Amino acid sequence: MRMTHMENSHKRFPPYARDILSARGSGELCMLWGAAPDGHSTPVTLCVGEHAWPAARQWHGYRLITLLPPGEDPEIFDWRCLADADPVLLWRCGAVTDDMQALMRAVIRDGTDRILDLLTGTRYVAEVTRAA
Repeated sequence: MRMTHMENSHKRFPPYARDILSARGSGELCMLWGAAPDGHSTPVTLCVGEHAWPAARQWHGYRLITLLPPGEDPEIFDWRCLADADPVLLWRCGAVTDDMQALMRAVIRDGTDRILDLLTGTRYVAEVTRAA
């Protein structure tokens, strides 16, 4: 079962989440890397690993990007900024010591249906997809 807004309201957003929400809310995405030809959608990248911060800083402004800060528990974050991104692109940045399964569960819990691991090609899919 997906977490409701009230259950999620005590959690904090991951880094750059407000930028993702603002850009997606404005609908002006055509200048970002990977934007759809209509300019109304673009993939969102989730960085994880020891070099997640430098990678996210480098690409912030060119793509919609966020990260799991190294050593942080993914359960403390509100990942709803990734909802409706189809798929979320998981970018491993250096050694990954974080619990990847916990991260995938947290991101999917908050409304993401598909995550694509760019390194391994693994696809994580929500068990229940919302009805059209």
